[in-house]
Amino acid sequence: MSNATKKLLALAAACVGVTAGAGLASAQSIFQVIEPDTGYDYAVVQDVTKNGRYVLVSLQQSQTRPGFPLKGYILDLKNGQRTNISDPGGADLNPLAISEDASVVVGSLGGGPLASTFAFVWTNDTGVTNIGGLSAGNISYATGVSANGSVVVGTTGANFGDQYQQGWRWTESGGFVPLLDLAEDTLIYGSAEDISADGSTVVGFGTVGDQDPDTDDISSAVFWASSGTTPTDMGNLPSPLFTGGAQAMAASSDGSVIVGFGPALSPTNNFANRGFRYTASDGLVSLGSLPSNPEGSLYAFDCSSDGNTVVGYLIDGGVSSWRAVVWTPSTGWRTLNTILAAQGVSIPNNLFLRETYCSGDGKTIAGWAYNLSQNRYKGYISRPCPADFNRDGQVDFFDYLDFASAFASEDASADFNGDSQIDFFDYLDFAAAFSSGC
Repeated sequence: MSNATKKLLALAAACVGVTAGAGLASAQSIFQVIEPDTGYDYAVVQDVTKNGRYVLVSLQQSQTRPGFPLKGYILDLKNGQRTNISDPGGADLNPLAISEDASVVVGSLGGGPLASTFAFVWTNDTGVTNIGGLSAGNISYATGVSANGSVVVGTTGANFGDQYQQGWRWTESGGFVPLLDLAEDTLIYGSAEDISADGSTVVGFGTVGDQDPDTDDISSAVFWASSGTTPTDMGNLPSPLFTGGAQAMAASSDGSVIVGFGPALSPTNNFANRGFRYTASDGLVSLGSLPSNPEGSLYAFDCSSDGNTVVGYLIDGGVSSWRAVVWTPSTGWRTLNTILAAQGVSIPNNLFLRETYCSGDGKTIAGWAYNLSQNRYKGYISRPCPADFNRDGQVDFFDYLDFASAFASEDASADFNGDSQIDFFDYLDFAAAFSSGC
């Protein structure tokens, strides 16, 4: 580091230090709505990277519109830049999952009435590659990818004839590996919904039975571990009204914690879906009700890297009942509206939140929202104040010290403005954010 830079840093430190002397301030989160591009009806967030820097956005239509095939993009929350993802052949593309560094995106290509759908993998280097699916069906979509982008999981089904649906694991070197169902009866019916960041654990559901109208069909939450193809049955939540139906939706980074949802009962013995958290030691444990709405159904969709923050949504009737929800062991379920309101941040009254995903630290939360005034889906993002550098919920002198330390060591986290350079502009931008309190 040059002497000139050191002098500038000393000056910046003095300036920031004056603000720091003002004392401790609660860090407000930033809440933003993602509008669809011109020509598209909807824009929704489909995934958040574990580092919280990138969100995956899907642009969709309420009906087919020639000249505007479905597509998506990666949004960099540090600098606002976007990387567009579309099929060069003009097929509809729906991005569904993203790797840790945003270099790999997976999802589905094509579709429509009686048309085939194919899984795809997009990379920075090669663009969109159609990887197909299992040969037994014609509807395939990739739903998850490991942190390093090397392992992809998804599901293949059929849109004609007998019911069939099967999860799979895919790698570039090994191709498709079908994941076995709970029991090979007349029919295979299951899915792979996601994979842990380390690539060790695939989660979804499986079925025992043949899908005919008798009583032997029971679906359960399952996982496939250590590159194996035989599922482990996690079971279902207690529910006298239903014999099955649980689905695993996400896992902690090492696969030791799995979350999802399934049929259960409300406190008054009415039907209600409930989120669950699974570990080998405790089994499938219901995460209970939202205290302010115990009758509402809760769906757990994603979790933090350690599995101690679970995010999802609540439904209790129509659109106006939708709420994004967050669970931790110490707080239980809370709505995102309530969490943000405590920080002085309000969600628009006409905006109702559903499908929800989170970063590895559980602090960046994003997903689908519905604007009831416009009857349109929008993307939403709730993320920590950038000046809260150490993510402790406060903007204080410790944030300045931590940033200065990262800057001096040229740690990647000090690239505050996201321009891939660690320089004095990062220090100036941090100082401005720090001085404004966010």
